[in-house]
Amino acid sequence: MYLGVSVLVFGRGVLGAPANTVVGDAGADKTIFMWAFTWFPHAIASGVDPLYTHLIWAPHGTDLSWVTAVPGAALLAWPVTAAFGPVVAYNVLILVAPAASACTAFLLVRWITGSYWASLVAGYLFGFSTFHIVHTISHLHMTLTFLIPVCVLLVLKRFAGELRGARFVLALAGALVGQFLFSLELFVLLVLVGAAAGLVAWAVLRGDAAARLRETAVGAALALGLALLVVSPYIAHALFVATTAAQPARSPFKEAADVLNFVVPTRRTWLRPPGTEQLVERFTATGAERGAYLGVPLLAIVALLFLRRTAGRTVLLYVTALVAVASLGPRIRVAGYETIPGPWTIPAHLPVLDGVKPVRLTLFVGLGAAIACGIWLADRPRAWARWLLAGAAVLALLPNPAHDLWTAKVPRSTFFSTGRWEQYVHRDEIALVLPVGPAGWSLLWQAENGLAPRLVGGHIGRRTTLREERWRDVYKALGGYPAPPLPAKRLRGFLIAHEVTTVIVAPGTRLRARRLIETLDILPVKSGDALVYRVARPRR
Repeated sequence: MYLGVSVLVFGRGVLGAPANTVVGDAGADKTIFMWAFTWFPHAIASGVDPLYTHLIWAPHGTDLSWVTAVPGAALLAWPVTAAFGPVVAYNVLILVAPAASACTAFLLVRWITGSYWASLVAGYLFGFSTFHIVHTISHLHMTLTFLIPVCVLLVLKRFAGELRGARFVLALAGALVGQFLFSLELFVLLVLVGAAAGLVAWAVLRGDAAARLRETAVGAALALGLALLVVSPYIAHALFVATTAAQPARSPFKEAADVLNFVVPTRRTWLRPPGTEQLVERFTATGAERGAYLGVPLLAIVALLFLRRTAGRTVLLYVTALVAVASLGPRIRVAGYETIPGPWTIPAHLPVLDGVKPVRLTLFVGLGAAIACGIWLADRPRAWARWLLAGAAVLALLPNPAHDLWTAKVPRSTFFSTGRWEQYVHRDEIALVLPVGPAGWSLLWQAENGLAPRLVGGHIGRRTTLREERWRDVYKALGGYPAPPLPAKRLRGFLIAHEVTTVIVAPGTRLRARRLIETLDILPVKSGDALVYRVARPRR
């Protein structure tokens, strides 16, 4: 049922042409994942380091440990990628992701309550929460969250005595490793929220429950240690090979939830109060990060559960409230206006955490609210007023069904899709393909052509790599962004330093970038829908 909802809302526009249309917007962020779907199987099969590539950001390449390259998802999608290509694989995963998260949340709440129907509602509220809805447009790594309810369920089973010893440690470690390989950022947040939940439980629980909590905490710590040991090569890459300086530059001050976003939806939600568009535009978080919305009905349910709380429910509600406040970031904002300092002030200045977006903590707020709703419904399963309020909570979170919000055409160049490029560029040569970086889809074009040719630049979450910082002005100019005029001598020096033999100007290249390439005074060759500039003698 959950998968049917996902396909009906997000996927109906791609069913007819899953290789030529994509779920979400036309932004290039999703090409990072499509490229990764091809790169990781290639690296593993070739026996090369999967966390370092020379195929993008040529000639010296780049470390992938801080890139949202989703190695876990790449391995999961490997059969689909091999059979149908990276675009189809992406569409399959982005449609399955919310349904999978809804299913595991259903299992969690059903274990807690024993109620099928209450769990069905709770599963929907988590899997199709606003957080998942807004990230479906382009951020696959933020939708692969189905292991998070699994981690919670395993911990609760250990606390209840249903799962003990090595079975618990191995199961939780496996789930943590999987989440790490799906999203390093969500893994970090999961550990932080788990630690906070443990502290709250320690403050609330007494007697036998406190003793069981200590045993559970020890087992969870062992599981975390084992998980970190398994992924230690990745961590070594991130901390010692690439170093934390290679983290994507993110602002924890800007990318934080606004207090009003919990009750005011964005255009991705179907039912919106009139006149809220201008209010939403004052939220400092960017469009894909405005996922805090819970709606008044769901907030009312959480408040009603608080009136009839037990020790366990108190832990749930306190943790949910604590995480909600933390998601507001270092400066608490109301309608975009700063008010008082927030709890993320210290983490915002710490290594690793300074690259985490506090607004993404709203994922865990949504999970807490969904669990609370399931418990509240299960308390009195025949109380129709409760079901009506829960139905209103579901209606408030329904995604906007507008077709253009969830479907985009894959922008391909016939120069690459028909294989024309092989007449001009050898597979091992380095080419500058425009549009470059986040302005275009060159990563997908390379992935669909056997990871060739090697590319200058690439869209990996940073405008430039650390080694490319001295060429930032060139990359900005090539992206077609407003910038001071770039001397032709500077551009030629850039091409020589990067061993570029060919410049390919494909459709979608901005006028500024086209005019910049024309300053090379090289006569281009028209081939398919691209202009080909031969700037150096090919090396065979």
